[in-house]
Amino acid sequence: MKKPSYGELEKRIAELETILAEKEHSEQALAESREKYANILEGIEEGYFEVNLRGDFTLVNKAMCKMVDRPMEELLGLNNRVYMDANTAKKVYSVFNQVFRTGKPGAILEYEITTSKGIKKNMALSAYLMRDNDGNPIGFRGLVRDHTERRKTEEKLQHLQKMEAIGTLAGGIAHDFNNILYPIIGYTELTMDEVPPESPARQYLENILISSKRAGDLVKQILDFSRPTQSDRKPILLKPLVKEAIKLLKASIPATIEIIVHTADDIPPVYADPTKIHQIIMNLCTNAYHAMEEQGGRLEIRLEEVTILPGEDVGIMESSPGRFARLTVQDTGKGMDHRILPNIFEPFFTTKASGKGTGLGLSTVYGIVQEYSGNITVSSLPGQGTTFQIHLPIMAETPSTGDLILAKNLPKGNEHVLIVDDEHIIVELEKKMLEQLGYEVTARTSSIEAFEAFCASPEKFDMVITDMTMPQMTGIQLARKLMEIKPNLPIILMTGFSKQFDQSAAMAMGIKGFLMKPVVKRVLAETIRNVLPK
Repeated sequence: MKKPSYGELEKRIAELETILAEKEHSEQALAESREKYANILEGIEEGYFEVNLRGDFTLVNKAMCKMVDRPMEELLGLNNRVYMDANTAKKVYSVFNQVFRTGKPGAILEYEITTSKGIKKNMALSAYLMRDNDGNPIGFRGLVRDHTERRKTEEKLQHLQKMEAIGTLAGGIAHDFNNILYPIIGYTELTMDEVPPESPARQYLENILISSKRAGDLVKQILDFSRPTQSDRKPILLKPLVKEAIKLLKASIPATIEIIVHTADDIPPVYADPTKIHQIIMNLCTNAYHAMEEQGGRLEIRLEEVTILPGEDVGIMESSPGRFARLTVQDTGKGMDHRILPNIFEPFFTTKASGKGTGLGLSTVYGIVQEYSGNITVSSLPGQGTTFQIHLPIMAETPSTGDLILAKNLPKGNEHVLIVDDEHIIVELEKKMLEQLGYEVTARTSSIEAFEAFCASPEKFDMVITDMTMPQMTGIQLARKLMEIKPNLPIILMTGFSKQFDQSAAMAMGIKGFLMKPVVKRVLAETIRNVLPK
C-alpha cells in the first residue's frame, strides 16, 4: 500500500482541523441555542413542560413549578398526574391521545387543579407531540396558562348579572306584593284595636302582624342585592329581638327539635337596623332547623358580651378590638365538611334540596355583619353539627331610654287629609286608620278625581298622601300639580317599589314625606306629624 505523501497528510490534517472547528462551532452554537431556548422558557409567564410517553416530567420551567407549588427537582421524573384528580387526568390524557393519533396540536383544554398547598386553580392546556430525529413519537410538550383570575372575573360578572336579574324580577313583583301585604298588616292592626288584650285572638293577630312584617322584609332583602339602600340604624337591645325571633321559630319548628336559649340581661345596645338583625337571627336559625329537620336535634342560641383584645383573631373579617355582643347559633345537625365551608357565604350557593333555600341567607348575614363592622366565625364537621358566632360592636356610649323605646301612644291630629291610591282596599284601610287617629279624610282611587277635588277647594286640605304608581297621572305628577296651586302643601309619597325614584329625589322636588309599603300604623301616624307644621 502506497504511503501518502507529506503534502497529502498535510491536506488531510487541514481537513480534519476544519471538521473539528466546524464541530466545535456547531456545539457552541447548539449550546448558545439551548441557553437562549432556556432563557425564553424561564422568561415566559406560561408554564412549559415536557413529558415522555408515560407522562413523566422531563423538563419544566419555573412558571410551571410556581403554578403547581412544587420545586423543579421534585417535579422532574414524577408523573404529571401528581397534581390532578382522576377526572382531570382523564381529560388531559384524552388531549394527549388526540395529539398522538393526529400529530396535530390539541385543542385548548380548561381544567381545575389543586396545588400542593391545597389552592384550587383554573388552568388552560395546549399540548403538542414531540418526535426524535427519525420522526418517532417520544413524548408531549405543553403550554399551561393560569386562568384563575380570569375565571374569578367571569364569575363576578355572572354574579352581577344575576343580581341585576334579581333586581329586575324583584322590582316587577315588589309593588304588587307590598300592596297585598299593606292591607293585611293594616287591617290586622285595626282588628287588634277591637280585640281585648286578654283575648287569645289578640295573640293570633300579633303573630299575623309580625309574620306579615317579616314577609315585607323578605322583599327588601332581595332588593338589597340589586340596589344600595340606606340602613335605618338606631340603638337597639338584642335580647328582645332574639326573643321575638325564637317566638316565631317555635311556631314552625317541630317538637323533635329542642330549642335552648341563653341570653344575658345586661348587654348594652348595638347601633343597627332591627330588621337586619332579625334577618341574621332568622336566617341562621332556619339553616340550623333544615340541618336537623330529618332526625331532630338541639338548637342552642346564646347572647353574651365579650371583649376582643388587639391582635385576637375572632373570625373571617377584619374587625377592631373592643366590646362586642356575641350571638351564637349552634345545632346538632348534619354539619359540613372542609370543601363546603369556604363557599357558604357566596350568593346562590346552597346545599339544600330544591325548594328549601335560595342560597341568599348566609350571604345576607355576611353582608349585614360586614356593614356593621362585626365578624363571623363558623365551625362544622360532618355529623357533628354547626356553630355560627356573630360579633356586633357595642355602642361606645349608652343612649337614653327614650332613644331605645318608642312612645306607646300614637300621635294624633284633626287636620283634613286627602288620600289617593288606585287600590280601593288600600284607600279604605288608610281612611279608617286616619279617622281612628282623629283626622278628617277625603279619599279617592283616581289621581284625576283627586286633583279635581283639590282644585275645587284647595284651602280645606291640610296635606295629601298619594301612591306613586297610578294610571293616567302618577303620584309624582299629581304632587307637582298640587304644589303649583299650593306651594307649601305637605305631601307624603307612598310606593311599593321604585327603581327610578327614591326619598332624596322626593325631597328635592319639595315632597315632605316618603314611605315604602307596607306601612304600619305607627310609622304612618309619626310621619304625618313630622310632615305637618308644628
